[in-house]
Amino acid sequence: MATVKEKETAKLTVNVESGVDESGKVKYAARSIMNLDPALSDDDARVIGELYGGLQAYPVSTIVRQTSAVLVEE
Repeated sequence: MATVKEKETAKLTVNVESGVDESGKVKYAARSIMNLDPALSDDDARVIGELYGGLQAYPVSTIVRQTSAVLVEE
């Protein structure tokens, strides 16, 4: 039997540099966008992350895409 995906979802996390600590190391904060269409291309996801990051007070460090699904037997 084949395995299929159900309930596939995607999330985008935009990590921003939120300042420095007392020892001078950069601190980071995460901003998440939930319930993205998992069929969204990686290019489009990056553009969304960059646009969302542009709305933040701090500079963007990284953009992370996470996709998850429930695997069931067909």
